[in-house]
Amino acid sequence: MTESESVSLSSLTTLVVEANPHWQKVIKTCLHGAGLRDVTVVAEIDAKMGHLLKKANLIFIECHLGEGQTGFALVKKIRSLSDEDMAGTPIIMMSEITTRENIIAAIRAGCNEFMEKPISPARLLDRIRLVTEHPRENIKLDGYFGPDRRRGIDSDYQDDERREQSAD
Repeated sequence: MTESESVSLSSLTTLVVEANPHWQKVIKTCLHGAGLRDVTVVAEIDAKMGHLLKKANLIFIECHLGEGQTGFALVKKIRSLSDEDMAGTPIIMMSEITTRENIIAAIRAGCNEFMEKPISPARLLDRIRLVTEHPRENIKLDGYFGPDRRRGIDSDYQDDERREQSAD
């Protein structure tokens, strides 16, 4: 990692929403190992914690938060905020359960990336780089707000259903 990358990573304000105390420690240790310094870890987000969302510029959320709460619902709640800067904060979903259904639910909720546990500083760094160095544009479409689900535009794609490219 170059010095400029480490300065960039150390300037990120990161929020982790993880209910399991063991995983809270592991994730915080891994994030520190990857170069992030301003890391806040909470078991849940309630209405009184809006200030945490406001200052975060990167969010990690566990898929299953326990007691009937899901990370998917929390992502949808964040994506529906009226403040589009907060609503557009990059979100990385984490889970030990990486079924196709969970991954699709995370994408539909508006997550930028999905990450399987167990995690390591190197894998965290890869995901962080994806969302910070290669961000996908946030779009608002038919009840969805979040990153464009397409990772790239295939200029050779030909089909009657192809959307027109904007001129700007």
